This record gives sequence, C-alpha cells and structure tokens, in this order.
Amino acid sequence: MSVSLVPWVVSLGLLLVGVLTATWAVRELGQILRDLRRFHRAEGEVVDVRQDWYGDGSSYHPVVRFRTSNGTSVQAPSRHGDRSPGAHPGQRVTVCYNPANPQDVFLAGWWRSGMGAWTLCFVAGTAFAAFATYGLTVLLR
Repeated sequence: MSVSLVPWVVSLGLLLVGVLTATWAVRELGQILRDLRRFHRAEGEVVDVRQDWYGDGSSYHPVVRFRTSNGTSVQAPSRHGDRSPGAHPGQRVTVCYNPANPQDVFLAGWWRSGMGAWTLCFVAGTAFAAFATYGLTVLLR
C-alpha cells in the first residue's frame, strides 16, 4: 500500500466506524425509548447481584423482586448490567417491566436503563465521524 493512501484509508475507516457506531447507538436508544413507553413501572427491591463473566471482564446485573400491576410476584435479573455492582441487596429501586413478559426488566434511570451507555456510544461515534470528515476535507485540499 502506498504511503499516500494511508491517510485516506484511515480517514475512511474512522468515518465508517463512527457512522456504524452512531447508527447502532440510535437504534438501541430508540428501542429503550419504545420500551420506556410500553413497559410498566413498579417499586421493587434488589435481592441479589448476578455477576456474568465475558472474555473482556464481567458485568453485574441486579436481581430484583417486585409485584406487577395485577399483584403477581416476580423475581428477575435486569437486562442491563454494569462493570461494577451499582446496586446492592436490600436497595429499593424502580423497576420497568414488560407487561407481556414480566421477567423482561430493567431499572429506571438514565444510566441504569441503558440510555447512558448508548448515549456515550452515540457521542463517540459522532466524534469519530466528525474527526474523519475533517481529515477527509484536509486531504481533499
């Protein structure tokens, strides 16, 4: 590969990564917003924190117990985890649950619902795309 092609390949690669990351984040944020509109809320309690191991570390998912609007008692892990245990047993929390499947739950709140992480992904993707676009404009001069 010619040295003169390297800046073009890097800039186009960063642009592609940025656009894909931002697009994926918008898709996930949209899903969370749709879920927030259709999910019901209930007061619950963290009864445990489950640690899941992955290749690059672990993720902590609070297990919550709550009652649905029809009085059914449910105990389920939150679909969203974090790199550190952000909740502890005995903590009172607001739970968002799918009325069609009460085992599908997440905790209310900007970070706990997944909105925070996906917002950061969107910002990072947009920054990558902006940086790459600037690089391409410099190369076109």
